[in-house]
Amino acid sequence: MWGGSGSWRTATAYDATEAILTGLKSGQTREQLQKALSDPNFSIEGATGEVRFQPSGDRIAKGVLVKVQPGKSSGTGYDFVPLK
Repeated sequence: MWGGSGSWRTATAYDATEAILTGLKSGQTREQLQKALSDPNFSIEGATGEVRFQPSGDRIAKGVLVKVQPGKSSGTGYDFVPLK
């Protein structure tokens, strides 16, 4: 879409933006946004899967196991590659 490869940062930034936009439909103040995102029934489908939050505000998500291997994507000579 923007002429480059995406990363986990790209995907989670997309998810955060979608969550905020959805939450703002309930109200446009910070308090209303926080209330919408902390609602146990709040859920959206993001780039990385379902987006929901714990009462603490942390995202409910599964961890992803990765391995480090030589590669060119990161610019460091090594990339994180998800284990399958």
